[in-house]
Amino acid sequence: MAKTQTFTAGFSSVGGFGYADRFTLYVKLTDRDGDSSTNQSTVDYEVYFENTSGGGTFTSKTRLAFYLNGEKITDSTIEITAPRNGKYWIASGSKTFTHDGDGSKTIGFQAIVSSTNFGISSSITDNFSLEKIARYFSSTPSISIANRTLTSISFTWSTSEICDKIDYNLSGTSKGEIWTGSATSGTLTINGLSPNTTYSIYIWCRRKDSQLGSLSSTISATTYDIARITSAPNFNDENNPTITYTNPFGNNVGELQACISWTGGADISYRDIDKTGTSYTFNFSQAEREKLWKAATSNTLTVRFYITTYYNGETYYSIAERTLTIVNANPIFSNFTYSDVDSAIVALTGNNQTIVRGYSNVYGVVSVANKASAIKYASMNKYRLSIGSQTKEAWYSETSDIGIELYNIDSNTFTMYAIDSRGNSTAKQIMASNYIDYSPIKVTSISATRTDSVKQETTLTFSGYFWNGNFGAVQNAIMGSHYKYRIAGTTEWKGQTELGNFTINGNHFSFTSKISGDLGAEGFDINNSYEISVAIMDKLSGDDSARFILGPGTPAIAIYKNRLAIGQRYDINTGGALQVKGTSVFWGNLWLYGRMETLSNTLALNSTGQTGDAVFYELWKNSSRAGWIGFGNNNSNVLWISNQTGDKVYVASSLEWERGYASDADANGYGTSGTWYFTTGCSNMPTSYCTLFVNGNGTSTDTSQIATYVSTGQTWVRGRSNGTWHPWLHLLGKQILYYNTSGTTGSITLDETAANFDFMEIFYKNDWDEIKSDTVYVPNGKTFQPLVCRITDTVDLKSARFTISGTTITRNADYNKSWTSWNNTIQDSTGINVIAVVGFK
Repeated sequence: MAKTQTFTAGFSSVGGFGYADRFTLYVKLTDRDGDSSTNQSTVDYEVYFENTSGGGTFTSKTRLAFYLNGEKITDSTIEITAPRNGKYWIASGSKTFTHDGDGSKTIGFQAIVSSTNFGISSSITDNFSLEKIARYFSSTPSISIANRTLTSISFTWSTSEICDKIDYNLSGTSKGEIWTGSATSGTLTINGLSPNTTYSIYIWCRRKDSQLGSLSSTISATTYDIARITSAPNFNDENNPTITYTNPFGNNVGELQACISWTGGADISYRDIDKTGTSYTFNFSQAEREKLWKAATSNTLTVRFYITTYYNGETYYSIAERTLTIVNANPIFSNFTYSDVDSAIVALTGNNQTIVRGYSNVYGVVSVANKASAIKYASMNKYRLSIGSQTKEAWYSETSDIGIELYNIDSNTFTMYAIDSRGNSTAKQIMASNYIDYSPIKVTSISATRTDSVKQETTLTFSGYFWNGNFGAVQNAIMGSHYKYRIAGTTEWKGQTELGNFTINGNHFSFTSKISGDLGAEGFDINNSYEISVAIMDKLSGDDSARFILGPGTPAIAIYKNRLAIGQRYDINTGGALQVKGTSVFWGNLWLYGRMETLSNTLALNSTGQTGDAVFYELWKNSSRAGWIGFGNNNSNVLWISNQTGDKVYVASSLEWERGYASDADANGYGTSGTWYFTTGCSNMPTSYCTLFVNGNGTSTDTSQIATYVSTGQTWVRGRSNGTWHPWLHLLGKQILYYNTSGTTGSITLDETAANFDFMEIFYKNDWDEIKSDTVYVPNGKTFQPLVCRITDTVDLKSARFTISGTTITRNADYNKSWTSWNNTIQDSTGINVIAVVGFK
């Protein structure tokens, strides 16, 4: 409700004016209703003075001023004429003020009327208190937990002033309005929550009079958990499993039940369990155990224990997955029969119940009368016969005999397995009534030797063992043997010949006799090696694996009279004191005296003495001297070659090339037209090695000559024409120091140090597969930074910084700068890959 207050003051005379008491100064302030949303009020002001007597007036310059809350509304000195009856207005209008935080507000004001030389004077200075605006609650709204269930939390609330609306926030999410009305306290419930979940809650309360709201403190509460399985066992089909559980909400839940499932349904049906209990045992009925057996197609079945909580129309599950094992479920199986079905073996043993190791074929039979049967709702699947290392299976039959045959068995213990659909098996084992531990005939040693190691005549010797026993109907014996041969390294066998005259000692046999070969009864050609193979048989087995290499009849050393041959027989047609066949290797010094000749194109080294300081050797070809090799002579410590007429070519000295010459060379060493020569120093030439090629008249003024030299790894060349040498030209050498078509983003290892090169060209490619190169002069120790640019919708710059040092080029940094109309970025990324480095020197 608006508040109005009027302030008054009388006047005093100025300059002898005698009617001042007839005037009154007025300040009227009105506070309109404040706005709680903005915490502001508007104040209307009226400032004037009034003469109510009907007489007494003046005209004078007068100051008229009004200040409100420290702000000048008006302040001026003007000439006025005071009214005889009525009001003279100083100021009027409105001003808006913001209240303090608690809604209160006091404003000061001052009104002044003062004539300068004749008239009246008065002033009012005072304060005006505005109506207080209702603000927030005077104390923080309170909240506390009242109750909780599986799916709800109830809380009480209270406010210091009347509240007309409450919103709530749940775990950081605003949920909006939960209540409207007019009260200072109450109880509210939040529904639709999840079990065993902790929630944080705070509320916003709106003050009814100011419509301003305040937040409460935050509280935390956890809904009750559902019933949960705390332990459950793996169990077998003959157990009654027990589970343990918790149910924090106790009797407040609607129902509490348990079951077991393997299909997703309640296969072992639900049964009620104690809401306040902690364990439950499933006591299976016979029908329930049979359901387990029917479900288990193997010896294990994955099952799930369930505890189900029913509350407030909702169903909640606690699940524990475990394994059911079927036990004591092997099939019922008691007997089978067997026989040897190899007619050849039965002919030797005379009895199909007698088994010969490694040769009998055993046939095991499960008759219909002896068939196996499955239990616990399994079905029969197959039979398996196992003897020694062999196993074979056959499908089960309800109406037919089932037989399984194994070949060449190696044990006298026969095991038949009956196997059901779960893989369970029952074994029946039978021992053979008579088992012959037969061993196949075997050659254990063999040799073939030439008479005196070198002759054609050859003796074959071999020995071994055989099973020298009775099979039952037949006594075992050696039935025969033969041998064959072939030249070593060929594929065609020859001369299969029967052998006899065996020596028998218990189960051991042996043979020794001369044998025929490709030379008939004379034996085997001494120039060849032969592979000889022997085969031997008894009544049941044979061995053809015995083989031996007969070497050629070539002696290692042969002596003929006072002469010697190595690696061959001595050839009297060739002659000589020593004949050697094959490569010869000598360690140490080899001294040769006299002539050494080959069978063709004779080469002779004949030390015939010295001429001057030279040692020379004659070169012979076809029994005639062809020239010499010399050491020393005119130029000490040189190697030279001369033809038959004595023309010499000097080849080399110890560390440097020497000047060579032909027999008609001039004093400067220039030879005839077209002659090569070498020198250590020539006019206008470097002092290092150089070579001159004369292609003219062979004189020092030759018009067509070329000179080359190599210095510190560099090659130089110059030409001469009309007696004048032209400037040296450096032949630039190129070497690939690194190459990788894919490029590398890391550091690089060069094949040679950069210090050896005048400059390098470094090839690189960017992300757009554009290949460029940079040249770096005197590269060792230098830093280079390639830069590539591409302009499309985006401007892209890519760069990298490298340092060259020795055999390493190190990548120090990468830069990638992109500009678009909306963004620009710079980042370290690999945008340049080095693919090759080429050095020049």
